Amino acid sequence: SPEHIPAMLKEAFVDKGGLKMEMVHWYRDIFALHKDIIHGHVQRVRGSDIDLWQQRAEQFLKKMTSLIDLLVEGHNFK
Repeated sequence: SPEHIPAMLKEAFVDKGGLKMEMVHWYRDIFALHKDIIHGHVQRVRGSDIDLWQQRAEQFLKKMTSLIDLLVEGHNFK
């Protein structure tokens, strides 16, 4: 489930040097924001925040795609 993804990312990639912990925090934070919006705790998001999250999402997706490509090619981390 989505709640477990940060721990899984840390174990699979951060601990082995393939991913920065900062990106795991990004995932965790955007997931929390998503939940807050769904539950009505957050009703407005500034445009600058949306731009920031869009940029982070693109960086995260690019990095994860790169990691998956490496794994498919048979590379290991540490």
